[in-house]
Amino acid sequence: MNISANEALKHLKVSYNQISDLSLSSNTNLEMIWASGNQLTHLNVSHLSALYDLRIIRNPSLTCVEISSGQDIATVQIENHQSLNPEGCD
Repeated sequence: MNISANEALKHLKVSYNQISDLSLSSNTNLEMIWASGNQLTHLNVSHLSALYDLRIIRNPSLTCVEISSGQDIATVQIENHQSLNPEGCD
């Protein structure tokens, strides 16, 4: 899914689709991401300093989410097999 042209985007709700790739590098104003129930394999939110709500459950192939060191996301919904990693994902 390409949302790079929407640089002012603050809320992204794309839950329960078949999305496998979500590039957010141009969307630095994002505050909320709801992307549960997709086919994501990788997610990098490390450059989203305004992000306060991240919900990514039911993405069976997504095990690691890249965040920045010290990034504080107030609301996070992940599953047991998922982790937030400030050191990057392999």
